[in-house]
This record gives sequence, structure tokens and C-alpha cells, in this order.
Amino acid sequence: MFRKVQSRAVSRAVFGLICALIFLTGIGNLLRHRLDYLNYKGFAVFSPFAILVGGLGLAVAISKPQLFIKSDEKHETSSISPTHGRRKRR
Repeated sequence: MFRKVQSRAVSRAVFGLICALIFLTGIGNLLRHRLDYLNYKGFAVFSPFAILVGGLGLAVAISKPQLFIKSDEKHETSSISPTHGRRKRR
């Protein structure tokens, strides 16, 4: 889904919006004294679990912007093996 979105900020905003909707759905159902609700596929969802997943997703969207960098833009920091750079040349 996020591969089609070009901007890193837009993909963070979309991910944050989806997580906020999950979080708010869980909060809304708990405020109505429902421990579970049915999602769009008809499966039961435990409201505290939805709050946990939505909150963790929001935390990732806010505090980890490097996760939304496209894979071709990431700089490779590790070499082939741990000793590859320290090996003696003959």
C-alpha cells in the first residue's frame, strides 16, 4: 500500500491516520461498555487490543520516521559478514 505513495511524510500521515482510527474505535467501544466489536469482515475485535495496536502504531508513526524511507534510499550500513572489513588482504 505504501509503495505507491511517493512522499515519506504522506506515508507517515496515512499510517498515523489509520492507527488513530483503530485507536479511537477501541476507545469508543470501551466508552459504550463493549469489550468487543465486529470489524468490517465480521470478526470480533477485543477493544483493549485495538487500543494497544493503534497506540503502538501512532508511537511508531511519530517517533520513527526512518521506517518510512523507501528501501532504495536506505544506506546499507552492514557489510557481507562481520569480519569482511577487517580481513587481511593477500
